[in-house]
Amino acid sequence: MSGRLAPIVECPDPHSAMPSFNNSSIALSVGLFVLGLVVSSTIVVSFLVALPPSYFLDPQSRRPRSARSVLFMTAKNVLAVLLIAFGLVLAIPGVPGQGLLTILVGLLLLGGPVQRTAARRLLRRRFVKGRVDRLRRRFGRPPLLLDEAD
Repeated sequence: MSGRLAPIVECPDPHSAMPSFNNSSIALSVGLFVLGLVVSSTIVVSFLVALPPSYFLDPQSRRPRSARSVLFMTAKNVLAVLLIAFGLVLAIPGVPGQGLLTILVGLLLLGGPVQRTAARRLLRRRFVKGRVDRLRRRFGRPPLLLDEAD
């Protein structure tokens, strides 16, 4: 035995665990990023522009009447939850996309008693309301009207 102690655990090369990138994987990543950004922006913009200005003023207490409408409501709620989850991911700093607006669209699609209240609270933020109104103005639509009390 010499004067040195043998290592208990062999340490692997720290650079061997690094993923290798090539041009095709980078191009695929960038392409998926751009596609996701375009698709999410298109959905958010088309939905916010299509809303009637008095959407938050009109009480809607419609109930589903048939199995088909219940199925439609279920599919709509699933889509709403997916949009809210996607919006939460987009709201993380460094992730490109319109996070708060995507969450807003998800809340608007979501059925239930708190749906409009949650969407109104989000729209009451000056930053969000200003962006939505500017977007609607760009497409020739009047701004959304909000009632004063929530």
